[in-house]
Amino acid sequence: MLWRVLIFCILFGQICFGQTTVPPKERLKTLLSNQNNWKSVIYMEGLSLEGDNGMTWRNESVPYVIEIAFESDGASDLGVKVLLKSNTNQEAIVGYNFGNEQLYLNTINAGKTNLPDALGLFTTPLKVLRGRVKLYVFVQKNLIEVFANDGEGFLSSQVFPEENSFDWQIFTVGKASVGQLGVYELRK
Repeated sequence: MLWRVLIFCILFGQICFGQTTVPPKERLKTLLSNQNNWKSVIYMEGLSLEGDNGMTWRNESVPYVIEIAFESDGASDLGVKVLLKSNTNQEAIVGYNFGNEQLYLNTINAGKTNLPDALGLFTTPLKVLRGRVKLYVFVQKNLIEVFANDGEGFLSSQVFPEENSFDWQIFTVGKASVGQLGVYELRK
């Protein structure tokens, strides 16, 4: 009898050892349900982009959320660079590759750590939804969570940025249009 319980715990260890995995759609729903805790700091619509837009924004602190909905006008990649640090190569890149239909999170240059495999390039397949991709990028001091198309795609990674790394920037490889861009900070 004990071996059956042990096999069950090995197969379903999350339940036996107190860890539960929340599906991305439910996690996103929970994060967005706390709307009263977030204040809007940027909201724009109808942007046309080609290449790095040259505009870098600075948030005063973390956590913050970037909500962006975009479509390709011939772009191969589009996304945001977060945790930028002036005069360094530090950045975490959240993007979508239209050719491969992949969502990606590149944290290779998102700080320094001795933890093996903590930083890297993470990808997941994602289909374009009605010609658009919508991202929610939640940036915290040591964590980035990316939800695409209302939780259909999800990536997350620990990050280890230098202090005061709050800058972010939109990027595109080719032409693209941004239907909606919103940035929200946690109310203090």
